[in-house]
Amino acid sequence: MTTYLIANPCCVDVYPSAFQWIEKPLYYLNEEKNKPISSKNDDKQSSRISFGKFLAIQYLVWPMIMCAAPLTASVDIGVGICEAFYAKYKGATSHQIILIIQKKILASPIQHLAYIITNLFFPFFAGTALALASFQPSSIIPLVGFFLVILSPPMALLNYHLAQQFIGQKLPAWARPEGFNIFINGGCLDPGGNKITDEDYNEEARFHEWKRKQMNEFTRENHKESLYTKLRDKAFIVHAYQNNEFKNFFYMFLNKTSTRELLQLNPSFSDKELRKAFRKWSLVLHPDKHSEESIKKVAETLFKEVLYPARLELEKELQKYF
Repeated sequence: MTTYLIANPCCVDVYPSAFQWIEKPLYYLNEEKNKPISSKNDDKQSSRISFGKFLAIQYLVWPMIMCAAPLTASVDIGVGICEAFYAKYKGATSHQIILIIQKKILASPIQHLAYIITNLFFPFFAGTALALASFQPSSIIPLVGFFLVILSPPMALLNYHLAQQFIGQKLPAWARPEGFNIFINGGCLDPGGNKITDEDYNEEARFHEWKRKQMNEFTRENHKESLYTKLRDKAFIVHAYQNNEFKNFFYMFLNKTSTRELLQLNPSFSDKELRKAFRKWSLVLHPDKHSEESIKKVAETLFKEVLYPARLELEKELQKYF
């Protein structure tokens, strides 16, 4: 159910993209591909489909998806217009209506286009390169067509992954707004259980890189005291900001909330719950998620000097018990 009148005006739910209707076969293939890695069953043949069926599904669905993608983009635009008018009728703020327009009328068509371009890039590049290498420019179109028909379908799942990585990592923030992309569940999982769209800006890897650079024992309390003074001067800026999650994190830190409570973890939290909380707050605090320059600076401080050390402190706390 779509909700427009919500506490946090920076998070507006919209109906899922129509692209999810046509991507289901590829999503299914990805789940089947991951089964042998995640399954405890030793009989791998029983946990995945045959290679022939795998290839046949790709050959069947790839042209259907490519032909239908412009249509689903148009459907998203139409639905987005209806959602915006309905939200206005229900009394939504102009900011909330703008977010609906951003997600369904701007971001969705751009993400559809990115998916199509990702699928067409290799045939176009390979056909053009081969034609120029053989000094036959007139053969570019036939060669591109050949690669498009012969090679693109069996690469459907690979291109599906590449499109998600491109949309999740390379598109500007306004073209992949928080809480929305065109894929099922926000993107499929890789064999390691990580979301391919990488909406957390790959902060898991960056955190471990930062952790390795810590040469001396981290003194959390001394570092926090210096941050309190630094951030108190920014309180008037944050007070006027409309992102409630951002403001709550900021004030909880200034109020010297415990590190565990700051990340909203239970007393018996696990390593998995810690990583999940870290990803959640990474999306809230990442500077790229905020357009105002003054807020970006506060976000960068919270992100690098509060969130990273907080996770490190809680990891050390977990190590005491295991």
